[in-house]
Amino acid sequence: MDNRALIPLYTNGDMINNLYTVVIEEFAEIKSESTRKLLTVSAITPLYEATCGKIMQGDLNVQLLNEFTSQKIEERVSIVITILSRLKNMLNEQKMLKTITSESDVANIKEFDFVQFTGELYKNPVLEYIEDIIRVMEMQLAFSPEPLEKGDETQELKVKRQVLKVLKDGMECCKTEKCIKYISGNIGNSNTKVIVPLVIKNMADNLDYIEGSRITVLGKVVRVAQKDGTTNNDDNLLSGTYFDYLNEEYFKEFKNRFLKDTTLIGDYDSNNLVVSGPVIEIIPIAMYI
Repeated sequence: MDNRALIPLYTNGDMINNLYTVVIEEFAEIKSESTRKLLTVSAITPLYEATCGKIMQGDLNVQLLNEFTSQKIEERVSIVITILSRLKNMLNEQKMLKTITSESDVANIKEFDFVQFTGELYKNPVLEYIEDIIRVMEMQLAFSPEPLEKGDETQELKVKRQVLKVLKDGMECCKTEKCIKYISGNIGNSNTKVIVPLVIKNMADNLDYIEGSRITVLGKVVRVAQKDGTTNNDDNLLSGTYFDYLNEEYFKEFKNRFLKDTTLIGDYDSNNLVVSGPVIEIIPIAMYI
């Protein structure tokens, strides 16, 4: 199926601009045009006027020549989407872009390869669970408020609001200062998955479009799992925040205290953070459908 009319969902503009310039410098011939213009001014006047009557016969012919040369160099940087299209074409022409469609494609992936694959992406399960907790706490405060004590909030309710703020601030920190790591389903009919760290400010559209949707990811490989499967994948999805230290015990205690053991959210399973099978990690350049 022809997918040239793409809809960008994620574009790392700075990376695309810089990479496009590098590829141009390495592989493309810079075209330039030189334009030469000659300006001639000609005048004929009688000699007696030019010599104040000293010479009475003949004419004086005066010519003024001026030459202008201008040069136009091919534009290297344009809008991000135009550059993305040119960059993809150039990587293909140089046979530098590997499109993953089969198990043999996966087996041939090496560190520093440019790759492209189409599949589903899923969010870090810890962060997803924290977002569920935030939604349930907000719902309970709005629709199941605790009775006031002498017209004032109880100490427990005040603590609950403070905890909710801490959680929301922590999630905001993840989205603005860290990468949100997504993991793909199995790619190329293999048991290999791809980890894709996203910088949220580079999203060209709503983040919800990514979750579980079939999208195309273009990126560069920074790590490849060992073929014998001995690579430890437990740390692949960590966020670099205090959320990384949470486990079943913390979540169970939290749920009993602040969520009143609600059935709106299930128990946390730390096995959701463990990635089974080989893993490839890439730096995403763009994502689109």
